[in-house]
Amino acid sequence: MSDIAVGTNSWVTVAEADTYMNTRYGAWEVWEDGTNKPAALVTAYNQIVSSGFFSNLPSTVVQKMKDAQCEHALFLVMEGGDLLRRGGLQAQGVMEAGLIKEKYDTRARGKLAFPPVVLALLKDYSENDDGMFINDLNRDDSEDVA
Repeated sequence: MSDIAVGTNSWVTVAEADTYMNTRYGAWEVWEDGTNKPAALVTAYNQIVSSGFFSNLPSTVVQKMKDAQCEHALFLVMEGGDLLRRGGLQAQGVMEAGLIKEKYDTRARGKLAFPPVVLALLKDYSENDDGMFINDLNRDDSEDVA
């Protein structure tokens, strides 16, 4: 299990997240005792701060940041396996998969997925407010890649 160090790898403790989840409709269905809550919270924190999408986060933690971390942790618990499988397919160059012909947007390849509630909670700390984040890449044609 991951250890939570508030101020280092989390904005919230497991107890704070439990309190949040107890008042969030539907969360109790997946946020239960068998869930690795510390790992979900640390992963959520790491993805939020390292994504590059939320580059204007204040140094003083505000409640919206804590709520967003809890929401993203819940999203990871609920959808984490599917996110990993889809990301693996996209990394292999798969553009369409499954019986329903799920199509993958090439612009999202290699990007972290954030649920709309996290984007809404942290919109004041994002450089983009359109819900889409894409890095601009610079290409050096003189660089040998072989």
